[in-house]
Amino acid sequence: MNKPDSLNSLSRGIASLALMLTCICSQAFCEDAPAKPGRPNVLLLLADNWAWPHASACGDKSVSTPTFDRIAENGVLFRHTFCQVPSCSAARAVLLTGQAMHRLGEAANLWGRFPDRLKVYPGLLAQKGYVVGHTIKGWGPGHYKGKKHTGINPAGKKYPSFGDFLKKLPGDKPFCFWFGSHDPHQPWNRGAKFRAGLDPARVEVPPYVPDHPVVRNTIVDYYAEVQRFDHECGELLKLLKSRGQLANTLVMMVGDNGWQMPRGLANVYDAGTRVPMAIQWPEKIKGGQSLDHFISFEDFAPTFLAAAGLSAPGEMTGSSFLPLVTGTGESSWRSAVFLERERHANVRAGNRSYPCRAIRTKRHLYVRNLEPELWAAGDPKTHWAVGPYGDIDNTPIKELILSQRDKPEIRPFFELGFLKRPAEELYDLSKDPHQMKNVAALAGYAELKRDLTHRLDAWMKATEDPRAGDPALVRFDSYEYFGMPARKKKKAPARKKKKAPARGKKEAPAGKAPASLDTPIRHSFLGVGNASKAVIVGEDGSIEWKVDLPASDGWVLPGGNVLLALYRTRGFPNGGVVEIDRKTKKIVFQYKGQQRETSTVQALPGDRFLVAELGPEPRAIVIDRSGKVLKATPLQCQKKNFHMQTRMLRMLPNGNYIAPHLLDFAVKEYEPGTGKVVRSFPTDDRGRAKRDWPFTAIRLENGNTLIGCTNGNRIIEVDATGKTVWRVNNEDIGEKLFDDACGAQRLPNGNTVITSYHANGDRVKLFEVTREKKVVWRYSGMTTGFHHFQILTTNGKALKNNTWK
Repeated sequence: MNKPDSLNSLSRGIASLALMLTCICSQAFCEDAPAKPGRPNVLLLLADNWAWPHASACGDKSVSTPTFDRIAENGVLFRHTFCQVPSCSAARAVLLTGQAMHRLGEAANLWGRFPDRLKVYPGLLAQKGYVVGHTIKGWGPGHYKGKKHTGINPAGKKYPSFGDFLKKLPGDKPFCFWFGSHDPHQPWNRGAKFRAGLDPARVEVPPYVPDHPVVRNTIVDYYAEVQRFDHECGELLKLLKSRGQLANTLVMMVGDNGWQMPRGLANVYDAGTRVPMAIQWPEKIKGGQSLDHFISFEDFAPTFLAAAGLSAPGEMTGSSFLPLVTGTGESSWRSAVFLERERHANVRAGNRSYPCRAIRTKRHLYVRNLEPELWAAGDPKTHWAVGPYGDIDNTPIKELILSQRDKPEIRPFFELGFLKRPAEELYDLSKDPHQMKNVAALAGYAELKRDLTHRLDAWMKATEDPRAGDPALVRFDSYEYFGMPARKKKKAPARKKKKAPARGKKEAPAGKAPASLDTPIRHSFLGVGNASKAVIVGEDGSIEWKVDLPASDGWVLPGGNVLLALYRTRGFPNGGVVEIDRKTKKIVFQYKGQQRETSTVQALPGDRFLVAELGPEPRAIVIDRSGKVLKATPLQCQKKNFHMQTRMLRMLPNGNYIAPHLLDFAVKEYEPGTGKVVRSFPTDDRGRAKRDWPFTAIRLENGNTLIGCTNGNRIIEVDATGKTVWRVNNEDIGEKLFDDACGAQRLPNGNTVITSYHANGDRVKLFEVTREKKVVWRYSGMTTGFHHFQILTTNGKALKNNTWK
C-alpha cells in the first residue's frame, strides 16, 4: 500500500477488514458521543488546482503567500506532497477516505458518484462528537446520495462561511471544518485586487509551455488567485485566534492537485500531482520544520483521525504522518509515492478513460500508460465535455498552442502536451526536473526500470488494484458521467426563417423526449446496467421493482423470477449469474464466474443456463443449477481487452451459439463444444474508425440477423450472406437518440426497440422505431442508461412470441 516500504500493512487485508467493520459497528460511534477534552479542532484550507512550488515558502519569488509561509514557520513545510490522483473529484475522494483511488469505485472519476459505502474522516469524527462542516467547494464535482455535490456533500454540512459555522458551534465541542476555495481554478479572473506586485516579466515560465506574453500574463492571473486564496486563509486564522482556538487547532493548507496547464492537471507528472502543503498545531507540533518525506493524500484521513485519538479503519491505505512531525517519526517511512488516474473529463469516444499508474521517487518518475493507443489529452474532436483535447482545460495558453501549433517555435509544445504517449515513460529528475525527456527506452536505464516496474506491480497487487490482473479493464469507463457537454460555438443566424412547429407541439432538444408524443404505445420493461442496476419499469414509467446489483444482461423468466448476469462485485469478484425471487428479492440460484468477467446469461430448457465468461480463455459454458459446467465452448476472439470480448451471446434454435465480438468487428456463429466458427458477419464495412462494435446479435425468424453496433450508433439487419438489408441511425430518424446503442429487441410487430447506454439525465434511454424508421415510443426516465433490456408488456398485454433481445 502507499505506506512505509515494508508493505507489512497488508495485515489490514480483507480478513481483518471484516473484523474491523464489526468492531466499528460495536463501538459507541453515536452522533452525540461526548468529545474527549483536549482533542484538537481540525481545519483544512484547500485550494483548487494549486501546484508546487507556487508559494514563497516553497521558493517561488514571483508570488507572495504570507499566510502559507506563516503556517510553515509555525509548523511544518512538506516539500514532497502528492495528490495521488490529478483530478478534483478523485483527489478529494482519496483525501476524505484515506484510500487509493482505484479502490473507490465510481468516486475514482471526475463528475462521478460518491458511493455511500465509503467511510470518510468527517463522518468518523462526527460519530465521536466533532461538529463537522464545510463551505464553498467540498468533495466534487459529482453526485452524492442521489444529489449534486453542491446540495449534500461527504465533507459535511454546508455553511455560508466559516464564521457562520463558528457562531453555531457549541462551546464544548471540537470541530472539523473544510474550507474549499475555488481559487486558483481557471478562468483566473477573480484575483484582480491581488495583482499588485505581480510582474509578467519576472514570472518563471516552465519549459513545457512557450515563453510568450500570453503565457506570462496568464501565469500572473493564476498567481493573483493564489494570493487571494492565501489572503482568505489568513482571515480565517485571524478569526480563530480572536476566539482563542488557534493553539489547539490542527491547520492544514494545501492544494488539491496541480495547475491547469498542458502536462499539469489530469497528468501524473509533477505539474499535475505535486502540491504545496504546510501544517501547524501549536500545542503539539514544533515550528520551523521542513520535511522531504513523501506524503500522499491517502495519509490525510488517518492523520486527522490519529490527532483525535482514533484509529484508522482497516480499509485505509494511507498512514498517519503525525509521528514524523511530533518527533517520534519512523525511519521506515516510504521512499516513493504511487500515482494514478482513470477518467478525468469525458473527452474520448466511448467515454474512455486514459488509465495511468506511476511511481515517483526522489530521483525518478516511472509512468505506465495502460491504453497508449488513446489520446492522453483527449480526442482531437469534441466527444462530450470541455472541447478538443478536453483533458487540458480551456485557457489562453491552450488556445495559443492550438491556434499556432504549425509554427516551428510552438510545434514542440503541442507535440509534448497534446499528442499520444508511449506505453512507458521514465524521467531522470536529476537531469530533467520537469519530466520532458523520456528515457524509458534507453539501455542505461533498463535495470532501474525493472526495479520501478516491480515496485509498482507490488503496490497495485497489495492495494487490490483491479487493473493489476486486467490492464484493459473498462469498469471505470462505464461509470456514469454527470458533467455538462461542451459549449458549442454560436453560429451565425440563418437568414431563412425557421418553420414553426405545429400548434400544441414542442420541438425536442437532441436526445430528449418532446413534451408529448402522439402515440398510444406503452411498454413495461426490465432494464439492466452498471449504474442503473436492475429495474422493472411499468407502462406508466414508474419503478415497480429494483435490486441494487450491477448487471450487464437480464431476463424476467416465465415464472416471474429475474435472471441476471452480474458485473464484478465484492461477492462476485469475476462476475456471475443470479436468479432472484421477484417477490422476496432473495437469491435462489447463483453461479460465480471462473474467468475475469461474466457478460451474459440465457436460460435454457432443462434448468440449464448458457453463460459467457470473458478472460484469458473466453468461453461459452452451459451450467446446471448446481453450478456444474456441462459443456464448454472456446470463443475465437481477441484476448487483450477482456471486457470487449463478447456481449449478448445466445443459443440459436439450431443449437449453435451466436456471439458478437466487439473489437473483432464480427458476429460469429459457433458449433457448441468444438468452437468451430460456421458463419461470421463482419461489421467494419464503414471502416474500423467508425467503431461499429457489435454488441447485440438477434437471429430473426426470417433467417436474417439484427446487429446493434455500440459506438457506431446504428442498428443493421443482414441476410444469410452478410448483406445489409436494413439499417437505422440518428440521420435516419432525424434526432440524436442513438448514444452507444448497446441493446436491441425486435418486437412481434416488426418494430425495433433500442437502448442508448450513455444517455443520462433526462435524455431518451429507450426508443422504438418502425420499419420505416419512425420513432413511435420513447422512455426518458431515470438518470442513467441501460446496457440491455427486455420489453415485457405492451398496453397491458404480455408479449407473445417475444423474439430475442
